Amino acid sequence: MKWFWFSFFAFLTVLILALGFWRPDLLAGATVFIGWYLAALLGIVLVALTVGAGLAGWLVWRKGRLASLRQRDGAFPIQRVKLHDGAVLYYDPNQSVGPATIVHPQYGLIEVAPQAGWDVQLAVRLAVERTRQLQAMYPGDDARMNRHGARSAVPRASAAQFRDQKPARLPAPPEPVTID
Repeated sequence: MKWFWFSFFAFLTVLILALGFWRPDLLAGATVFIGWYLAALLGIVLVALTVGAGLAGWLVWRKGRLASLRQRDGAFPIQRVKLHDGAVLYYDPNQSVGPATIVHPQYGLIEVAPQAGWDVQLAVRLAVERTRQLQAMYPGDDARMNRHGARSAVPRASAAQFRDQKPARLPAPPEPVTID
Protein backbone atom coordinates (compact mmCIF):
# COMPACT_ATOMS: atom_id res chain seq x y z
CA MET A 1 0.00 0.00 0.00
CA LYS A 2 2.98 2.27 0.38
CA TRP A 3 3.45 2.79 -3.34
CA PHE A 4 -0.16 2.26 -4.46
CA TRP A 5 -1.03 5.75 -5.73
CA PHE A 6 2.33 6.25 -7.38
CA SER A 7 2.02 2.87 -9.11
CA PHE A 8 -1.60 3.56 -10.07
CA PHE A 9 -0.82 6.88 -11.79
CA ALA A 10 2.33 5.41 -13.38
CA PHE A 11 0.17 2.59 -14.79
CA LEU A 12 -2.36 5.09 -16.15
CA THR A 13 0.44 7.12 -17.73
CA VAL A 14 1.97 4.04 -19.41
CA LEU A 15 -1.51 2.94 -20.52
CA ILE A 16 -2.27 6.32 -22.12
CA LEU A 17 1.16 6.50 -23.78
CA ALA A 18 0.78 2.94 -25.14
CA LEU A 19 -2.71 3.76 -26.40
CA GLY A 20 -1.39 6.90 -28.07
CA PHE A 21 1.45 4.91 -29.67
CA TRP A 22 -0.63 1.99 -31.01
CA ARG A 23 -4.08 3.56 -31.48
CA PRO A 24 -3.80 7.34 -31.69
CA ASP A 25 -7.40 7.61 -32.94
CA LEU A 26 -8.70 6.34 -29.53
CA LEU A 27 -6.42 8.52 -27.39
CA ALA A 28 -8.76 11.50 -27.06
CA GLY A 29 -11.75 9.34 -26.06
CA ALA A 30 -9.71 7.33 -23.56
CA THR A 31 -8.29 10.39 -21.83
CA VAL A 32 -11.76 11.96 -21.59
CA PHE A 33 -13.15 8.70 -20.15
CA ILE A 34 -10.35 8.40 -17.60
CA GLY A 35 -10.76 12.06 -16.64
CA TRP A 36 -14.51 11.68 -16.12
CA TYR A 37 -13.97 8.43 -14.22
CA LEU A 38 -11.46 10.07 -11.85
CA ALA A 39 -13.70 13.14 -11.46
CA ALA A 40 -16.67 10.91 -10.57
CA LEU A 41 -14.52 8.94 -8.13
CA LEU A 42 -13.32 12.18 -6.53
CA GLY A 43 -16.91 13.43 -6.31
CA ILE A 44 -18.04 10.24 -4.58
CA VAL A 45 -15.16 10.47 -2.10
CA LEU A 46 -15.89 14.14 -1.38
CA VAL A 47 -19.60 13.45 -0.85
CA ALA A 48 -18.76 10.54 1.47
CA LEU A 49 -16.31 12.70 3.45
CA THR A 50 -18.84 15.54 3.69
CA VAL A 51 -21.60 13.22 4.88
CA GLY A 52 -19.23 11.55 7.35
CA ALA A 53 -18.03 14.90 8.73
CA GLY A 54 -21.61 16.12 9.01
CA LEU A 55 -22.68 12.97 10.83
CA ALA A 56 -19.70 13.15 13.18
CA GLY A 57 -20.43 16.81 13.92
CA TRP A 58 -24.09 16.03 14.58
CA LEU A 59 -23.15 13.18 16.93
CA VAL A 60 -20.76 15.42 18.88
CA TRP A 61 -23.42 18.14 19.12
CA ARG A 62 -26.09 15.63 20.19
CA LYS A 63 -23.79 14.06 22.79
CA GLY A 64 -23.09 17.50 24.28
CA ARG A 65 -26.80 18.33 24.30
CA LEU A 66 -27.67 15.07 26.06
CA ALA A 67 -24.83 15.53 28.54
CA SER A 68 -26.16 19.00 29.39
CA LEU A 69 -29.46 17.44 30.50
CA ARG A 70 -27.87 14.89 32.85
CA GLN A 71 -27.64 15.25 36.59
CA ARG A 72 -24.38 16.83 37.74
CA ASP A 73 -23.09 16.90 41.29
CA GLY A 74 -26.43 16.01 42.84
CA ALA A 75 -28.60 18.48 40.93
CA PHE A 76 -30.33 18.56 37.56
CA PRO A 77 -29.50 21.48 35.26
CA ILE A 78 -32.10 24.06 34.36
CA GLN A 79 -34.18 22.78 31.42
CA ARG A 80 -34.92 24.99 28.43
CA VAL A 81 -38.39 24.42 26.93
CA LYS A 82 -39.51 26.25 23.79
CA LEU A 83 -43.25 26.97 23.79
CA HIS A 84 -45.56 27.11 20.74
CA ASP A 85 -45.71 30.90 20.68
CA GLY A 86 -41.91 31.09 20.48
CA ALA A 87 -41.39 31.98 24.13
CA VAL A 88 -38.67 30.14 26.03
CA LEU A 89 -39.42 28.68 29.45
CA TYR A 90 -36.57 27.89 31.83
CA TYR A 91 -37.58 25.16 34.26
CA ASP A 92 -35.62 24.05 37.32
CA PRO A 93 -36.55 20.40 38.07
CA ASN A 94 -34.74 20.61 41.42
CA GLN A 95 -37.52 22.84 42.73
CA SER A 96 -40.31 20.49 41.69
CA VAL A 97 -42.11 18.65 44.49
CA GLY A 98 -44.67 16.62 42.52
CA PRO A 99 -43.91 13.42 40.61
CA ALA A 100 -44.35 15.16 37.25
CA THR A 101 -44.61 18.66 35.85
CA ILE A 102 -46.60 19.66 32.78
CA VAL A 103 -45.52 22.60 30.64
CA HIS A 104 -48.80 24.00 29.33
CA PRO A 105 -48.63 26.74 26.69
CA GLN A 106 -51.55 28.67 28.24
CA TYR A 107 -51.27 27.94 31.98
CA GLY A 108 -47.50 27.57 32.34
CA LEU A 109 -46.08 24.98 34.76
CA ILE A 110 -48.55 22.59 36.40
CA GLU A 111 -47.38 20.07 38.97
CA VAL A 112 -49.28 16.78 38.91
CA ALA A 113 -50.72 15.82 42.28
CA PRO A 114 -49.35 12.48 43.53
CA GLN A 115 -51.80 9.60 43.95
CA ALA A 116 -50.34 8.63 47.34
CA GLY A 117 -50.87 12.12 48.73
CA TRP A 118 -48.61 15.04 49.45
CA ASP A 119 -47.34 13.61 52.76
CA VAL A 120 -45.89 10.53 51.05
CA GLN A 121 -44.54 12.72 48.25
CA LEU A 122 -42.86 14.95 50.83
CA ALA A 123 -41.15 11.92 52.40
CA VAL A 124 -39.96 10.80 48.95
CA ARG A 125 -38.76 14.30 48.17
CA LEU A 126 -36.79 14.49 51.43
CA ALA A 127 -35.15 11.14 50.63
CA VAL A 128 -34.26 12.43 47.16
CA GLU A 129 -32.72 15.57 48.63
CA ARG A 130 -30.68 13.46 51.06
CA THR A 131 -29.46 11.37 48.12
CA ARG A 132 -28.47 14.51 46.24
CA GLN A 133 -26.56 15.77 49.26
CA LEU A 134 -24.60 12.52 49.34
CA GLN A 135 -24.01 12.72 45.58
CA ALA A 136 -22.69 16.26 45.93
CA MET A 137 -20.02 15.06 48.41
CA TYR A 138 -18.27 13.03 45.71
CA PRO A 139 -16.39 14.48 42.75
CA GLY A 140 -18.51 15.44 39.77
CA ASP A 141 -19.18 13.45 36.63
CA ASP A 142 -16.26 14.99 34.76
CA ALA A 143 -13.76 14.75 37.62
CA ARG A 144 -11.89 11.93 35.92
CA MET A 145 -12.37 13.16 32.36
CA ASN A 146 -11.10 16.71 32.34
CA ARG A 147 -7.48 17.73 32.54
CA HIS A 148 -7.70 18.87 36.17
CA GLY A 149 -9.68 15.85 37.38
CA ALA A 150 -6.66 13.82 38.44
CA ARG A 151 -6.28 16.10 41.45
CA SER A 152 -9.54 14.92 42.97
CA ALA A 153 -10.17 11.40 44.16
CA VAL A 154 -13.19 9.49 45.32
CA PRO A 155 -13.13 8.83 49.08
CA ARG A 156 -11.39 5.49 49.56
CA ALA A 157 -12.93 4.27 52.77
CA SER A 158 -14.54 0.86 52.65
CA ALA A 159 -16.10 -1.34 55.29
CA ALA A 160 -13.30 -3.90 54.86
CA GLN A 161 -10.73 -1.37 56.06
CA PHE A 162 -12.55 -0.85 59.34
CA ARG A 163 -13.54 -4.47 59.97
CA ASP A 164 -10.21 -5.67 61.44
CA GLN A 165 -9.37 -2.57 63.43
CA LYS A 166 -9.69 -2.70 67.18
CA PRO A 167 -11.43 0.20 68.84
CA ALA A 168 -9.14 2.80 70.35
CA ARG A 169 -8.74 2.46 74.11
CA LEU A 170 -9.59 5.55 76.01
CA PRO A 171 -7.44 6.39 79.02
CA ALA A 172 -8.96 5.69 82.40
CA PRO A 173 -10.85 8.65 83.77
CA PRO A 174 -9.13 10.42 86.66
CA GLU A 175 -10.35 9.63 90.13
CA PRO A 176 -12.36 12.32 91.80
CA VAL A 177 -10.52 14.31 94.40
CA THR A 178 -12.25 15.87 97.38
CA ILE A 179 -10.96 19.13 98.72
CA ASP A 180 -11.33 19.80 102.49
